[in-house]
Amino acid sequence: MSATALKKVIEVNSDKCVNCHTCITACPVKYCNDGTGDYVNVNENMCIGCGKCIKACTHDARIYLDDFQKFLTDVIAGEKIIAISAPAVAASFPNQYLKLNTFFKEIGIEAIFDVSFGAELAVKSYLDEIETNNPKTIITQPCAAIVTYIELYKPELLKYLAPVDSPMLHTIKMIKEYYPQYKNHKVVIISPCSAKKREFEETGLGDYNIGHQSIQKFIKESKVDLANFEDTDFDNPSAERAVLFSNPGGLLKTAERWIPGISDNARKIEGVPLIYEYLETLPEVIKAGKAPVLIDCLSCEFGCNSGPLTITEGKSQDEIEFYVNKRSEELKQKYLEENDNDKEQSKESLEDLIHEYWKKDLYKRTYVNRWQNVNLKYPNDGELDEIFKSMHKYLDDDIKNCSACGYGTCKGMAIAILNGLNRPENCHFYLAQQAIISNENTRLSKEKLSNILSTSIDGFVEFNNNEVITKANDAFKNILKQNDIIGRSIYEFMDDENKTIYEKRISKRKKNNNSSFEVEFIQSDKNKIPCLISASELKVSGKIIGSFAMVSDVSNLKKAEAELRQINETLEEKVKERTIELSEAFEEVSQRNEEIFQQREEIMAQRDALEDSEERIKYILSSMPDASFVIDKNSRVTHWNNAMEKLTGIDASDIIGKGDYEYSLPFYGERKPVLIDLVKLKDGELKDKYSNIKNINGILESEFILNNENGGINGCFIGRAVAIYDNEGNTSGAIEIIHDITEKAEFLKKIEKQKKNITDNIQYASYIQEALLPPETQVTEYLSDSFILFKPRDIVSGDFYWVEKYNNDIIIVAADCTGHGVSGAFMSMLGISFLNEIIIKNKIIEPNEILNELRKSVKKALRQTEKSTRGNDGMDMSVAVINPDTNIIRFAGANNPLFIIRNNEIIVYKADKMPVGIYPKDSESFSSTEIEVQKDDVFYLFSDGYVDQMNEKTGRKYMKKRFKELLVKIHKLPMKEQKNILEKEYSEWKGSSEQIDDMLVLGFKL
Repeated sequence: MSATALKKVIEVNSDKCVNCHTCITACPVKYCNDGTGDYVNVNENMCIGCGKCIKACTHDARIYLDDFQKFLTDVIAGEKIIAISAPAVAASFPNQYLKLNTFFKEIGIEAIFDVSFGAELAVKSYLDEIETNNPKTIITQPCAAIVTYIELYKPELLKYLAPVDSPMLHTIKMIKEYYPQYKNHKVVIISPCSAKKREFEETGLGDYNIGHQSIQKFIKESKVDLANFEDTDFDNPSAERAVLFSNPGGLLKTAERWIPGISDNARKIEGVPLIYEYLETLPEVIKAGKAPVLIDCLSCEFGCNSGPLTITEGKSQDEIEFYVNKRSEELKQKYLEENDNDKEQSKESLEDLIHEYWKKDLYKRTYVNRWQNVNLKYPNDGELDEIFKSMHKYLDDDIKNCSACGYGTCKGMAIAILNGLNRPENCHFYLAQQAIISNENTRLSKEKLSNILSTSIDGFVEFNNNEVITKANDAFKNILKQNDIIGRSIYEFMDDENKTIYEKRISKRKKNNNSSFEVEFIQSDKNKIPCLISASELKVSGKIIGSFAMVSDVSNLKKAEAELRQINETLEEKVKERTIELSEAFEEVSQRNEEIFQQREEIMAQRDALEDSEERIKYILSSMPDASFVIDKNSRVTHWNNAMEKLTGIDASDIIGKGDYEYSLPFYGERKPVLIDLVKLKDGELKDKYSNIKNINGILESEFILNNENGGINGCFIGRAVAIYDNEGNTSGAIEIIHDITEKAEFLKKIEKQKKNITDNIQYASYIQEALLPPETQVTEYLSDSFILFKPRDIVSGDFYWVEKYNNDIIIVAADCTGHGVSGAFMSMLGISFLNEIIIKNKIIEPNEILNELRKSVKKALRQTEKSTRGNDGMDMSVAVINPDTNIIRFAGANNPLFIIRNNEIIVYKADKMPVGIYPKDSESFSSTEIEVQKDDVFYLFSDGYVDQMNEKTGRKYMKKRFKELLVKIHKLPMKEQKNILEKEYSEWKGSSEQIDDMLVLGFKL
C-alpha cells in the first residue's frame, strides 16, 4: 500500500444506486466520485470521509464502514478491550449515555474513558503551541474529515494545522501513559464519525471505530432496554466545559476558561460548503495577515453531534445541544460542590488535574502530504470547448449550470469528463439534446460524413435555420482565414452585394432542395475570395433543422480564366513575342526551381541539424547528475530528467505536461511560483520582491533549504534558472538546474559549530576578563561622580581600565593594547597583571614610573629586542594619580592624553609620543605632569576607539575635534547622563556599519 493511500470508510451498494448523482452534489470534493459506470463509485484515496453523501442518499446506496462486527467477535473471543467515548454520545443517547457504559462493561469491556477529558488536554496543547511558537494561524483538528481534506487538497495549509493530537488521540495516549494496567489493551472508539477510522490508521492508535448507529441497531436487535441499566461513570477524571466539544464553538468556550477573550481573535466555522469554501481562500488570507490566530472548524453543520454515525437525524440543533449543554452544567456543578462552591477554587482544581495528565511533547501529531493522490487534469480553453461539444454545448446559451450532474457548473462536469470520472451522457442538457436526435443511424452517418469532410481539401460548413454556423471544417476556416467562426452568422463574412446573392439562393434552395452558386467571402485580412457553394437542406426525422454546403475556393480558377481570356485576345498578334517570353519565363522558372530546391535542401539540413541538436540537449539534460526540468511559455513541464525523478520521487511521465505550478508541490507542499517562474520578471521587480535571489547575467540563482517533516524532500540546494528564447527573441520557456549542496551545507554547519565552540571559549575568556576588570561599584566607591563607557569590538577587548587606591592616592588607568579581540585581550590581561604587581606589590605610585616599569615588564614578557619581529606589540595608556586631600592630579601618558574641561574650555594634557613597549626612544623615561584641580573641573581618559569610528553614511572617522565639542557640550550634565549621550551619539554615528575598534571613555569629577 502506498504511503499516501487512505483507508476506505464509505462503501457503495451498486444494487441500490440509481446513478442520480445526489451524492456528488452533496460531496464537498466531488472528484472522489466516479460516475462513468452504472452506479457512482468512490475512490477512497481522494475521499475525505466526511459522510455527507451517506445522509444525502435517499436510496440507502451509501454505507459507512465501521468495525462493530469485528469488535463484537473479538469481545466474545475474550480479547482485552477498553473503550473511549466521544462527547457526542450525550446527544445520540440523551440521559442514557452512562447506562450505555454499564451495557458495554457487561458485554466484556474492562474500562470506559471519556474523550471530553481528552478534549480538556487538547485545549491545553493548542494554547501551549500558541504560547511556545507564536504561529500566525493555527487550525484546530478535532475533525478528521478536515485533516484529510487539507492533506489531499490544500497541503499548503499543513504548516498551519495544529501539530497536536485530536481529543480522541489525547485520550488514548493518556491511557497508555498514565494507566499502565491498560497499556496493552485494544481500544474501541464509540464514535460519531466515519472519518475517524483514518486518524487511527494513520497514527497507529485505536483498534475499532464503531458508530452510534451500529450500537443502536445491535441494542434493538438484541432487544435490550437501556432504561433497565444502572448509571456507570467513566474511569477517568471528569471534564468540565470540554464536554461541549461536540457542539459548534465548544472548543472556543473551553479555551475561554484558560484565556478569557481568546474568541475575539478566533474563527468558528462549520458545515458543508462553508468550511471548505473558507479553507479554499484561507492561504491568501493568511499571507495578507488578515487571518485569526485560532480557527475552530468542523465539517458537520451541527458539529460532531450530527456526525454521519450519530442517531440525531431529524432533530433540531437546539434539541441536540440541549442534552450536551445539560451535561456541561451538571459537571460544572460537580466541580463547584467539590470545592465549597468557590468558582476560582473550582477552576484551579480542574487546571491542576489537567496539568497532572498533561506532559509537553506527549501529544504531538504529524501529518501526511497526500497531494499525489489528487492527480487531476484541468482543461485549457481548447480542451474545454471540445468537451462541451461532446456534451452538445456549442453556444454560450448551452452552458446551463443546472447542477443536475452534481458538480454545480458545466465546467465542473467537464473536468470530471476530462479525468475519466464521468461521461457526457450524464449531463441533463446532453440528454435533452440527444432526445431531439431520434434517428441513431442518421446521427452515425452524419458523424462519419463529418469525419470525412473534416479532412476534405474543400470547405464544409453547416448552418441552422438562421444561417448561424454550427460546424465547419479546417478547410473552410482556411478559406476565411479565421478559426473563431462557430456560432457566428454566415452574413458576417459577406458584403451587401453578396448577401443579396446568397439570400436569393436560400429561397431557391428551399424550393429545389439544393443549389450551386458563386459568392465572394471576406477574409480576416479584408481581402475577398470567390467561392463556389453547393448547398443542401439538413433534415432530421423529416424536419429541416438547417443546411450544409461544400465550399470550393475558385480564386485560382477565376484568375486562370482571366489570364486565358487575355491570352486568347492577343494570341494571334503576339505569337512570336509570346513564344520568346514563354521561353525566357521557362528558363527563369527552371532557375528559380533550382534555387528553391537548393533552399529546400538547406532547410532540410538545418532541420535535421536542429533535431540532432535537440536530441543531444535532451540526452545531456537526462544524463546530467544535477536535477533539472524545463517548462514552456505556458508554465507546463516539457522535460523532467532522471536526477529530478530521483530527487522528487516523481516519474517524468507523471509530471510532463502538468502546469498550475504542480512542479512546486514536491518541494514546498503547495502550488506557488518557484525560481524557474521568476525569469519572466524584470530585474527591478525581481529585486523588490525577491531580495535573496541573485541575477547573474540573466541567470537567476538562489539557495534554499528543504526540511519536510511529512516525508518529502530534505536538504540544502542551489537552484539556477534561465529563460529559453525562440528564433524571434521571444521567451518560449525556461530551464532550472538544482544542485544538491547538502554536503557543503553540512560542512558549513561543522565550521559554524567550530566557530561556536571558539566563540564559546572566547565568551568564557570574556568572563575572566570581566573578573579582572574592577567593577563599576569599586570605581564609584573611589570616584563617586564618574562613568565608564566600555564597548569591546569583539567579545573580549584590547582596551581595559584599572582603578585602585593606595593610602590616600587613587590610581586610575585607561589603556589601549595592540590589536583587539583575543590578541588584544591577552595583552590587556598582561597589563592588568603587571599593574597589580607594580602598584600593589611593589608600591610604585608615580604615574611616569608606573609606565616605565610596565614597559620593562612588557618587553621582557614579549621578548622584545631590536631584532625581534614583533616590535609593535604594546599599549597606549594614560595614568592619573589623584590625591583628594591636596586636590592634586599627577598624570603621565603613553600616546593617550588627558582632557580637562574648565570654564567651558577644554585643556589637553599631552602624552609622550611612545607606547608601552619596544620603541626607538624606549631608553627615555616617561614624563609626569602635576595638575592642581579647580572647582567644577571635569576629567576624561579614553582610547582611540571612539574618535576612529567610521560613519555609516560618509565612511569618515568621528575625529577628536568633534569628540572635544561633544564633551564641552555635555560636561556640566550628571555623569550618568553624559554616558548615555556619548553612547547614543556613538551608536547613531556608527549606524549599521561595523565597530572598527574597542572603545573606552572614562569621565570623573572630584
